[in-house]
Amino acid sequence: LGYSKEEITGMNFIKMHPHNKVLDAATKFNDAVSGKESVFILPLLTNTGMMFTVETRLVKGNWNKQDALIATCREMNRI
Repeated sequence: LGYSKEEITGMNFIKMHPHNKVLDAATKFNDAVSGKESVFILPLLTNTGMMFTVETRLVKGNWNKQDALIATCREMNRI
């Protein structure tokens, strides 16, 4: 998506989605926080504002001995 390590570190996952999809992304995020595995297709924004349609899988897990939500995204096609 073209973000530098500094840009993406600490970035809110929901802000990586277009404005008209923020509520959808937030709903899926909340599902994952509550322990449900969440798989969905929504666009993500690059650092230049381009959109890519991706399938995202959010799961609750552990990263560096801390609770975390882990997201994996797979590009579907370009918008």
